[in-house]
Amino acid sequence: MQIGKWLMAGTVGLTLGACAHSGSATTQAMSPAKAEATVMGLNRSGVTGTVMLSQVPEGVKVEGKITGLAPDSVHGFHIHETGNCETPDGSSAGPHFNPAAEQHGDLVASHSHMGDLGNIQADKTGSAMVSFLKAGAVLSGPEGFAERAIIVHEKRDDLNTQPAGNSGGRIGCGVIKMAAAK
Repeated sequence: MQIGKWLMAGTVGLTLGACAHSGSATTQAMSPAKAEATVMGLNRSGVTGTVMLSQVPEGVKVEGKITGLAPDSVHGFHIHETGNCETPDGSSAGPHFNPAAEQHGDLVASHSHMGDLGNIQADKTGSAMVSFLKAGAVLSGPEGFAERAIIVHEKRDDLNTQPAGNSGGRIGCGVIKMAAAK
């Protein structure tokens, strides 16, 4: 009889332990993926900033702040193919990220480069707040934003001219790195 009680208590303990472990794994799996890019100036531009990316059900939320821009200026803001900012002109980041071979366009266009994020607007101090939702985007995997580069361009993206919106040279670059799981 004592053995039966002991076996039953052990079984209940194992079951509760499995449930607790299972619950924490589920909680971890449900926490959203996050990534970050530290933007540094190219060609001695003085541009700096931090951009946070979060996976949400609708796509990827992109938020942050860029400083060192000309006061009251507008700049093209894109995800580029390669997570490399080593060249002084940012050319090592490659072209816009475009896995579906779409035409360049607006952030909200149904068919545009996955890396098309539109423009950022600097205020009178040369700071721009970044806040975008790229619908349908993902952070990880072969078509994800992770390990690619965020580029700030010298001019406004006209959202039309092919292949990159006539937004001029690259003045800021940051590699997108996945955040460590907590």
